[in-house]
Amino acid sequence: MSAKKPRRKLQKRTKQKTKKRKLKFQQLTNKVKKIAVDALRVCTQKGTHRPTVAIDFRYRGPGWKRLKKPHHLMIWSVNDGTGENPGIVKGGVEVGEKLFVAAYREPAEEVGMRREHIIFRGYGGTRSVRSLKQKGGFPKKLYIILYADYIGPWKLIVNPNEISRQAWQTDVQIEKTLTELDALRPDKGKVLREALATVLPYLRKKKKEKQ
Repeated sequence: MSAKKPRRKLQKRTKQKTKKRKLKFQQLTNKVKKIAVDALRVCTQKGTHRPTVAIDFRYRGPGWKRLKKPHHLMIWSVNDGTGENPGIVKGGVEVGEKLFVAAYREPAEEVGMRREHIIFRGYGGTRSVRSLKQKGGFPKKLYIILYADYIGPWKLIVNPNEISRQAWQTDVQIEKTLTELDALRPDKGKVLREALATVLPYLRKKKKEKQ
């Protein structure tokens, strides 16, 4: 009589969900810069989102050392049909355009920043955001998030065709601005809060309190 073969235990196959990577400030080394550029390439290849560069500007121009707190740039757009819609400098990357070419172009178009006054310092990651205008037929945008220092003059030149106003704000002021945004665009507010919380501890604290 042949010996019985031991039964093999059936292993249950569990579907592993791919976790969304947290946004994290990464110093803009050549390696990290390549990761950011690759994000644009992958987005373009997939063709499901409109690639959009989104930049958090920290003021480091004349007199910045006299400021008690860091100030970051917030802008308000009125072109999306929801009224005054606050956010950070952002814009679509044109077909065939390089990421950092767009990253210099957008702040120049919106608030008149000059290239020599912009110092890119970090990359945060990417986030999908619903598109209201759906330019190019894309229902969603992919924010490619960058961080930069602005070393030019405090006063900026608002382009009324792009935005309605701008302001350099502290972390407490930004929290209030994002609360306004939450009522208009909850998806966008969530992404910007996460992006800015990587460099502003106060927002990180408020984000945890709301969870």
